[in-house]
This record gives sequence, C-alpha cells and structure tokens, in this order.
Amino acid sequence: MLDACKAKSETRQEDERARRLIARMANEPLPSDPLMYKLVEVGALFVIVMAIVSAALIILARR
Repeated sequence: MLDACKAKSETRQEDERARRLIARMANEPLPSDPLMYKLVEVGALFVIVMAIVSAALIILARR
C-alpha cells in the first residue's frame, strides 16, 4: 500500500516537473538558428516521452 502511494506521488512529482519545464521552454523566445529550433523541439519531445515512459514503468512495477 505504501509502495503504491509512493509510486503515485513520484509520478505526480515527475509529471509536474515535466509540465514546468515545458511551460518554461514555451515561454522562452525561439532561437533564430533553425538547428537550435529543432534541438529545442527534440528536447521537449524527449521530456514528454520520458514522463510517459516513467509513468508506464511505475504502473507496470506495481503489478
């Protein structure tokens, strides 16, 4: 029971960190260099994917 609560709390914290990072990245001015723009896009997608994967792994670990 405590493990499930801890996993749920960790998932929420990680999701909140990802949301804050995405919001911060969204509020920053876009770089003028096209390569940097692509790197920012890839970085944002990476953060989103990692949040989803970690949540899925936590859910699978509870089974």
